[in-house]
Amino acid sequence: MYRVKSCTLSNTCGMYILLFCSLSDNKDFSQLSRELANHTAQRDQLLTRYLNLTEERDQLQTRYLNLTDERDQLQTSFKNAELELNKMKRKIGKTLSYTAGLCRS
Repeated sequence: MYRVKSCTLSNTCGMYILLFCSLSDNKDFSQLSRELANHTAQRDQLLTRYLNLTEERDQLQTRYLNLTDERDQLQTSFKNAELELNKMKRKIGKTLSYTAGLCRS
């Protein structure tokens, strides 16, 4: 943020220097004032756009982190469900083997 402000300040100072140097070229002062106002308005629009994009980037980064956490939780839940299913299969297999052994006897 400080970099943007210092660049903006130096750009504004540069515009004033250009303004005063141009006066020696017999340019109309009101024309130079309009140009400076236009450049200042453009600078302000760019700064606003930059800030909006920065905010949007931060929101997207937060969303990405939340989705990553959710993915990790789902992967853990899936692994736990898979382990539970395997336990149930082994238990059913043992029960079927025991039952089959009883039937043969």
